[in-house]
Amino acid sequence: MHPFPTLPRSCRRLLRLAVVWFAIGGSVFAETTAENTAAVVAAANTFLATLTASQRVAIDSTADVAGGNNSSVLYNFTLTNAEIWSNLPTSMVTRNGLRFAELSTTQLNAALAIASAAVSSTGTTLMEEIRLADQYIAGEVTNSKGTTSSMWGYKKYYIAFVGPPSTTSPWALQIGGHHLAYNLTYNGTYLSCTPMFAATEPNSWTYSGTTHAPLGTQRSLILSLRSTLTTSALLSGTFSDVVFGPNGTGSHDTNQPKSYPTSGRGQLYSSLTTTQQGYVRSYIQSWVNNHAGPRASELLAIYMSDQALAETYVGYAGSSTTLAANGNYFRVDGPRLWIEFVVQGGVWDSSGVHDHAVWRDKLADYGAAYGSTTISTTLRPPTLSTSPASQTVTVGGAATFSVVAASAGTGTATLSYQWYKGTAVISGATAASYTINPITAGSAGDYSVRVISTGGLVTSSAATLTVNTIAAPAITTPPASVAASVGADVSFTVVASGGGTLTYQWYKGTAAIDGASSATYAISAAPAAAAGSYHVVVTNSAGSATSADVTLTLTEPYAAFLAAHGLTGTTDSTDSDGDGVANLLEFVVGGDPVTAETGLEPVAAYDALAASPALVLSFYVNTSLGSVTYAVEYTPDLATWTTAVAGENNITTSVTAFSAGKNLVVYTIPTTAERLFARVRASTP
Repeated sequence: MHPFPTLPRSCRRLLRLAVVWFAIGGSVFAETTAENTAAVVAAANTFLATLTASQRVAIDSTADVAGGNNSSVLYNFTLTNAEIWSNLPTSMVTRNGLRFAELSTTQLNAALAIASAAVSSTGTTLMEEIRLADQYIAGEVTNSKGTTSSMWGYKKYYIAFVGPPSTTSPWALQIGGHHLAYNLTYNGTYLSCTPMFAATEPNSWTYSGTTHAPLGTQRSLILSLRSTLTTSALLSGTFSDVVFGPNGTGSHDTNQPKSYPTSGRGQLYSSLTTTQQGYVRSYIQSWVNNHAGPRASELLAIYMSDQALAETYVGYAGSSTTLAANGNYFRVDGPRLWIEFVVQGGVWDSSGVHDHAVWRDKLADYGAAYGSTTISTTLRPPTLSTSPASQTVTVGGAATFSVVAASAGTGTATLSYQWYKGTAVISGATAASYTINPITAGSAGDYSVRVISTGGLVTSSAATLTVNTIAAPAITTPPASVAASVGADVSFTVVASGGGTLTYQWYKGTAAIDGASSATYAISAAPAAAAGSYHVVVTNSAGSATSADVTLTLTEPYAAFLAAHGLTGTTDSTDSDGDGVANLLEFVVGGDPVTAETGLEPVAAYDALAASPALVLSFYVNTSLGSVTYAVEYTPDLATWTTAVAGENNITTSVTAFSAGKNLVVYTIPTTAERLFARVRASTP
């Protein structure tokens, strides 16, 4: 008896074979420091190509014009030229390079593309917000005071190259104006990001429904921390501006080297609470992360290493915990890191305040050690040519870990070493090699070394010392071969003995199977491609054991179906029992290919007069199809067929268990056509 109710059949059921394959793939790429340098140089060369020959001739800063446009973007590679930046309006103090206002749209876009390559998205946003602040107080857009001034402006910012852009030779990129100075010095894969100056007036404003606060993140972090600090962090003296801003000759950064304080520096980071320490780390990140990811990551590793933070101070001055008064000051002072933040009285709005900040690197401003008479961007962290190697040693033996390091540039010849076990400092282990003799069970662990120079630090990869004190693994019950149908659930199991923790890795042939790391390896709904040889490697700290290969043999259910009925060699479209259903469809719907049957075909219902007309197509499907697939297609005209996909065009599907080995499948295809045709198509690989 047919399981479906008697329904009007207003569609024709057709059978055809088909197969559809599709694949989706993707890749993720990570940028390195070298790749970032190459990207910046490429963008710089693109910009240079938009300029005239005279705008690409190397000049010196002595030719700069206050408040006007200079003749070239390119400057000779000297420290004197690199030090030309300021925080005062460009109408008062010269800047290097070409002014944005004089660039064509094409040239300006090319210049901004350099910034996008050189700094992070956070850094480009900061630059844009600071320029918008100048646009606002200049009255280039309507401001709250209704004033205008030619002192400031959105396009009164400059771009300059100190030295020709290169992926191998040192050069510097400068982007700045009134309240921003990016000074980035490149030398191959090495990049110096300082000095960096940022300020804003007003501190926040709303224009056209959008609120702006260029230094809002930094101000918020300082406010959170400042209110919790005690007088242990109070600095002596008063502060009208940042101490180490561009306060040299001509209001440029000419007074080198800086004399950073060695006492009265505030409160040590290590004495702060966990919450306070979190604010400090976030504050450091808020500055460093303005720069390109690779270099930001390197600098944060140096600035926020345990060693560096142990020598880092925070300090403040001024009585207001809300940063609301002129002279409020905050500072982070580390072995290399120096960040100042000060509140000044307003200039555009004399009744208000505005913020100034500077970030410096005591060893790497302009890519060089202080005291240089020319830019010497050879200051770099040390390099490792040989890292310590993992070892397995028996109790009572000895193990030596070694590293081969080299200084990388002038001023960095002296290297110091510190070995670690895990994250713990090993007392006295301060040479290029470290020996453990005799080995005990407690010697086991991960060992690494930090190599430190004036250019920074580098940490080796961890080498694991494995100490043998237990029995090696042995396989007591090996996995067995399995024969099953395609689409069946199959598994292999191994039983092994051995001391300590046993780990497992299953292989198909010679390839490790991702995630197959337990004593049992299970394959759900095994595809035909799963057939092959398998083995497992069982490992502990004393060694490993490998099982013999076993075989997974998979048989296609359709092939077995044909063989069971003596139909091997027939085609998929053969109708052996003459009941109008081909052998392949007999298999899909769970029929008997040698006995004519009725009720195998899909049943359709279609009521064009219903409130929501739809074709409802119902049919059986074998629960074990192996590699055989099926699809439903529909058409109003028998010319163009559309595959019915659940969720598309409001099509719904359902699959419910009907009997052992058989499901009931229902497709509901909404339509407003007076007639609709549908077919079920099956295919083999």
